[in-house]
Amino acid sequence: MESWIRIWMLLLEVSAFAYLLVMLLISAGWYFTKPFVAKPVNSLMKVSVLIAVRNEADNIKKLLTSLLKQTYPKNIFEIIIVDDSSEDDTIDIVKDFKTKHNDLRIEVVRAEGQGKKDAIRQGIEFSQCEIIVTTDGDCEVQAEWLENYVSLFQSSNTQMLFGPVFYSHNNKVLQKIFALEFATLVASGAGSAGIGLPLMGNAANLAFRKEAFNKVRDKMYGSNYASGDDVFLMHAMAKEFGKDAIGFVKNKESRVETTAPASFSNFINQRVRWGSKAKAYKNLWAIVVSLVVFSFNILLGMTVVLSFYRIWFLAVFALFILLKFMIDFPLSSNFLRFFGKQKLSPLLFPIEFVYPFYISLTGVLSFFKPLNWKGRKLGK
Repeated sequence: MESWIRIWMLLLEVSAFAYLLVMLLISAGWYFTKPFVAKPVNSLMKVSVLIAVRNEADNIKKLLTSLLKQTYPKNIFEIIIVDDSSEDDTIDIVKDFKTKHNDLRIEVVRAEGQGKKDAIRQGIEFSQCEIIVTTDGDCEVQAEWLENYVSLFQSSNTQMLFGPVFYSHNNKVLQKIFALEFATLVASGAGSAGIGLPLMGNAANLAFRKEAFNKVRDKMYGSNYASGDDVFLMHAMAKEFGKDAIGFVKNKESRVETTAPASFSNFINQRVRWGSKAKAYKNLWAIVVSLVVFSFNILLGMTVVLSFYRIWFLAVFALFILLKFMIDFPLSSNFLRFFGKQKLSPLLFPIEFVYPFYISLTGVLSFFKPLNWKGRKLGK
């Protein structure tokens, strides 16, 4: 066997072993995390639901209707909508909804900066409440969403919480693939938090104490990046307050449904935007996970390319894909079953053949492709 082939196989084996160790830890964290059973709220905390919007005319009413159905007292929470220069009827729809439902406190703020990141920060400054809960304009929340968050914040040490987010999807295979891929990301974030190594959350379902945010806001890295405040905030919170201060809400009634990307290009653009912030990571666990996942997948993808030189590399690829599936399955399948998404489970094995190529593609593009959000070009 040629020496370069031996070296390649060694690299593939080492990367697979590293991936196995990382996923064993994350999977253990998911199983260690106890399901949250809602308890009566002892003290009512004032809550701000913060939503940064841009061109959400097709979705915003659905979100507001779900917030109207909250079991948490309406006089204790407010909705702050920060408009990032919408070019459609988003704000007109919000104002009309506010007029028809005056028992719901809705504040509309015009963004002074540009981009979702600046809009969220402005909304936090505007809020006078103890707890900040964030979601997106194209989401829909459960009736007990806020009540569950407040119940968990009864613990004085809890500074930040994040919950499950799922893509709504139709019966098209591509939409189901998007939904499954996103679910596995959320599962990884939940599992990491379960072992005290917070990795990532999503601003579509995130909550934190405003006082804690003010304490870490000037210590957050990645301030020159156009996105990623949810992840950077999580890492800063963990460093400042310790691992026990951050938790995942393992509860079906705390889930948030959001709209899946409309096309493959939109999906790739979103993943490139998310992946671009990895360049600013300073959290050691986040760096290790990013490097291990990217390295293993790009080596798998290149193994297919090498099959044009030696056909038996296809057998190597298939063998390692099977190994990867066996590593991923315990976490992915249990996560889907817990949240009632087991209809996606039949795609768990086929999607393994896709991962190496899309992760390699988005990883490379995150260094070069210009970013945009809602039709607006962003910075890094």
